Amino acid sequence: MTENNDTKIKRILYRSWHRGCKETDILLGDFAKANLTAMSPDDISCFEQLLDEQDLDIYSWINHPELIPVAYQQMIATIKRFQEQRFE
Repeated sequence: MTENNDTKIKRILYRSWHRGCKETDILLGDFAKANLTAMSPDDISCFEQLLDEQDLDIYSWINHPELIPVAYQQMIATIKRFQEQRFE
């Protein structure tokens, strides 16, 4: 059984907001809410893979870009830009 796009988006949004660490809940949840429906299938896949990572790793990558694994560099940069623009 394949998952339709609406169900997939809802599942990813839920996972973005309910991670266990409030900081990453806000960071990833706000980003997903604002951007997920406009993202390409490849970007959605990358974001979903990012959600499989540990909260502390994600938070560390946001604050220390030199530590970001190559597979997530573009996605983390996009999330960071989104957060910076929100608070300008």
